[in-house]
Amino acid sequence: MIFVKNFGQWLKSPLGSEVLIRERSFFDKEVADVFGYNAVQLGLGDFDFMGKNRIPSHTVIGPEVGTDVCCNFGYLPIQNETIDLVVMPHVLEFSSNPKLVLKETTRVLRPEGHLLMSVFNQWSLWGLQNVLKKRTGDTPPPWNGEFIALAKLRDWLRLLDYHVVVGKMELYIPPVNKVSLRRRFAFLEKAGPRWWPFMGGLYFLHAIKRVAGVTLIPREWPKKRDKAKRPSVLVSPSIRLDGPKY
Repeated sequence: MIFVKNFGQWLKSPLGSEVLIRERSFFDKEVADVFGYNAVQLGLGDFDFMGKNRIPSHTVIGPEVGTDVCCNFGYLPIQNETIDLVVMPHVLEFSSNPKLVLKETTRVLRPEGHLLMSVFNQWSLWGLQNVLKKRTGDTPPPWNGEFIALAKLRDWLRLLDYHVVVGKMELYIPPVNKVSLRRRFAFLEKAGPRWWPFMGGLYFLHAIKRVAGVTLIPREWPKKRDKAKRPSVLVSPSIRLDGPKY
C-alpha cells in the first residue's frame, strides 16, 4: 500500500475541493438506497461517505491511526460474505496490488452486495499531469498514485463477476491550482461529455457482486432490535493477521 499521508489534506485544497464536491454528490446519492446489515468504508476516515446510508452498522477501515479498524486493505479482518456495502474512495490508485484489494473486497461482500468506487482516470488531462509530475520527481498527493483507465478496471470487475449498474465521468477541466484558470476552462465540463466522454479526470462506479446459480434466502427478522446482541462481522482483534505489506 502506498500510504498517502496528506491526501485528505489535499482534498481540502482549492483543487482538491473540486474532487471532494463530486465525491460527496455521487456517494450520497448512491448509498441512500442500499440496504442491509453492515457497511464498510475503506480509507479517508476524515470524510464520511456513508452518511446518507441507513444500514445500522458503519465501519471505517484504513492503514492510518484513527479509523475504526487499522489494517492492510489486502487482508481485511472480516468474515466471508458478511458486508452489504463497501465504499472505496481512491483506494486502488494508491495500492501496489489493486487486483488483490478487489479480490479481498469480493471475498467480504455478500452476493448482490454493493461496491462503490472513485478512481482517477489514466486517460485524461489529470492522468497526463500524473505522468509529468513523476518524470520531474515532484509527486505530492495525488500525483504519487497510479491512475487507472476505466476500461481496465471494468475488465477486472467483469472477471470477478461484478455487474456495473452506474458509471459517471467527471472533471474534464485541467488540474490547475489557480481558480481563475479553472474558470476559463469551465466550458470543458459541458463539452467533455459530448466530444471526449471517457477522458474525464475522475470517474465513479457502482457495481453489484453477482454469483451465478445462487438463490438468496432472506434472514429471519429479529423480534427485537438489540444492537448489543448483533454479532460482529470483524474477526477478534486478538487475532494477528500476518501478510506481506504492499
